[in-house]
Amino acid sequence: MYLGQKITSVEGRYGRIFIPDINDTIANSLREYGEWAQCEIDVLLKFISRGDVVIDGGACFGTHSRAFASKVGAEGKVLSFEPSPRNYDLLSKNASASSVANISTFKLALGEVELTAVSVEVDPINGGATKVDLISARDAPPGDPSTRP
Repeated sequence: MYLGQKITSVEGRYGRIFIPDINDTIANSLREYGEWAQCEIDVLLKFISRGDVVIDGGACFGTHSRAFASKVGAEGKVLSFEPSPRNYDLLSKNASASSVANISTFKLALGEVELTAVSVEVDPINGGATKVDLISARDAPPGDPSTRP
């Protein structure tokens, strides 16, 4: 389930991809064209070679991660980060469905300093528009499992 809706799959440019069965910008593009932000992916792929390690920060459903995984091949690795629990579930499912088993997923946001997320909100019309509210690790509630010493 995603935002209370079922999950479906479509055949995309980089294989079968799971998406929420909702009226969402990314999901609609994948349903209609089998791709999302392909022009952006095409530019990024020019900087990636077989065997590289690529970081996908804010990976959402994993559309870019799947493209990167195909480009780096079995010799490479894709590290995909997504802080939204809803998007992360789809990212994990799509990483597992990749034809190349080289995507590692992390339910984390990336940033310059170590902070603790106190809430993660996903825009209901655009799953890629995620808002993360942060506090410093020292201000996190005692016993907060997301805070590391």
